[in-house]
Amino acid sequence: MNNLKVNLQEALTTSFIDKDILSQQNYHTELIYNDYKRGTKVLRFLQHELTQASAFMFSVAFVTDSGLTVLSNQLKALHHKNIPGKILTSDYLMFNNPKVFRLLMRYPNIEVRILEGKALHTKGYLFK
Repeated sequence: MNNLKVNLQEALTTSFIDKDILSQQNYHTELIYNDYKRGTKVLRFLQHELTQASAFMFSVAFVTDSGLTVLSNQLKALHHKNIPGKILTSDYLMFNNPKVFRLLMRYPNIEVRILEGKALHTKGYLFK
């Protein structure tokens, strides 16, 4: 088994099953949420991680125009560096606007998949 797979398996075990299992910190999962008392916001976290990523994958229930606007500088930079990304979303509650997908099509480095007819309400972000 290669090191990446071992490191990831160990970190997932630490994160979700037994916090006492030793594993590399940079592979641990992290719960991100808006905490106005601490001044942390999910969008700021995403912006920061995208500036450092060599690849990314998002699984989100909805992609909003306002969310894309906030991330536009990072998405442009990723495009210019030809850094790949994948976004999985759905037609759940028909909340996604076709305008958003037209905007995403401007980024050939980002693959977008739409899960049809399934109640997908995830919010998952992976960064390499």
